[in-house]
This record gives sequence, C-alpha cells and structure tokens, in this order.
Amino acid sequence: MRAFIVIDRTRQDNLKSVDLWHNEIKKYVGKEISIILVGNKSDVIENIEISEVSIKMIAEEKGFHYILTSAKTGENVHDLFLYIAYKFLEGVS
Repeated sequence: MRAFIVIDRTRQDNLKSVDLWHNEIKKYVGKEISIILVGNKSDVIENIEISEVSIKMIAEEKGFHYILTSAKTGENVHDLFLYIAYKFLEGVS
C-alpha cells in the first residue's frame, strides 16, 4: 500500500501540512505504509517558496520517497506513477 502527500511548492505553509496528513494516514490506515512526498507546481519557478532541499530533508526525516512534479506541464507525473507501479510489483513477488 502506498500514499501520496502532495504539497504546493508555491505556498510555504504547505510544509506544515505534511505532519497533519502523515498523522491522518497513520490514523486511518492503521499500519505503516510507504509514502511519497510530492512537491507540485515545479513549473512556477518564479513563485517557488519550498525548495527541493526542504522537501528532501522532510522526506529523509520521515522515511518518505519524494519527487518534484508539475501537474500543469506533466513533468515527472509519469515517473511518479511508474514508481508506484514498480513498488507494487516489487511487493507482489
């Protein structure tokens, strides 16, 4: 089982939501699952407030995988779903 926590990189306050969503996942899923921290809106370079370094630090601290994406341009969205599919198939064998 996997979950995404998606944050808007153009809004600094979204970093605070990572703990909230992680706690909600733990509360309702009831077991540890792999979580991917998704830093979205990477296409809006001039408005980015959350750096990749910050996302990487949080991901490492919590044991998450992370990826930077843009829903608008599709950047890394395919890679995100390929990663999920790979991890699923890895768990099946």
